[in-house]
Amino acid sequence: MRTSLLTLISYKCYENKMDTESSQMSCTIRLMKRISKIVIVIDIILAVILALLLWLFGVFKEKPTDEELGISAEVEYESDTAITNIVFLGVDQQENRSDTMMVISINKSTNTINIVSLLRDSKVEIEGCRWGTKLGFAYKWGGPELAVRTINQNFNMDFKDYVVLDFGGMQEIINDIGGVYVELSQEEADLVNEYTEKAEDAEDRVQEGLNLLDGGQALSYARIREIDSEFARASRQQIVIEAMVDRIKSISKWQYPLLLGQMMPSIETTLSYGDILTLAMGLDLETVKLEKHTIPDEAMQSWVWSGWEDVEDWEETETCCIDQCQWLWIYDLDEAAERLKNIIYNGGW
Repeated sequence: MRTSLLTLISYKCYENKMDTESSQMSCTIRLMKRISKIVIVIDIILAVILALLLWLFGVFKEKPTDEELGISAEVEYESDTAITNIVFLGVDQQENRSDTMMVISINKSTNTINIVSLLRDSKVEIEGCRWGTKLGFAYKWGGPELAVRTINQNFNMDFKDYVVLDFGGMQEIINDIGGVYVELSQEEADLVNEYTEKAEDAEDRVQEGLNLLDGGQALSYARIREIDSEFARASRQQIVIEAMVDRIKSISKWQYPLLLGQMMPSIETTLSYGDILTLAMGLDLETVKLEKHTIPDEAMQSWVWSGWEDVEDWEETETCCIDQCQWLWIYDLDEAAERLKNIIYNGGW
């Protein structure tokens, strides 16, 4: 394709009898600019066609109602049209539960992205279960709608949009953008190599220091917990998201439509193709400020406890299948709700 275009350019310049070297160069530059504009238009047309096909085949989900998402008419919510909040759920297909639970808040007026991790083992109330249990179980029992409803009901929020991405999809997207650069400790590098070799998808071994990780390696890194804590794992997941943003910075905005078209089949979302493209185009990624938070965190004033808790009056049920003894993060949900609201709307505490 490129060879034929260059041949055409040379022919057109020769045909117009551009016999001086400078004239031929000027002709070549003008023709290349025209061809670039044509390629961009073709890319946009293809992206629109792809978006229509994705819509026809049901990639985009109809937005659930406020009632379905647990948004209470009694609660006064913050309102800022410059802010878009999205619940991000990273799903483990084998266990069918959300291994990663984040709120990604995009503020166009301040050119800021807040990433707030909610620990999956946080003790919450889930509709249909008579005992308090892990936040991560909501997706397992009721899909993304119950997961978002559980977050809204326990943290007094009004989140309406979500993105669900399984681990296979995450790998594909990271590979589509050419991998991500991540700094690894020796312990982390050893575990990434161990995980990827077991999965038989490792091409190169990683080492201590800065590495370009492919999708499988990045996913293995994001799931590490045994060498430290759930907090550290949440931090690794945020680092991968930040590294993805850094890679996308190097991509021209004119390429966003096709890149997004490649990503869309891997995700389930309430956002349309146009919604996501508008969000991406509305940010200045070169100067965007990315803030990372975890709830609970050190900014909370009340107690935070983690450990094993026995379930009182426990019995097996079909709708609420939990263990009699659960490992949980227990903290003041009302204070956590205020913390979450302040991060999103007031720049934190």
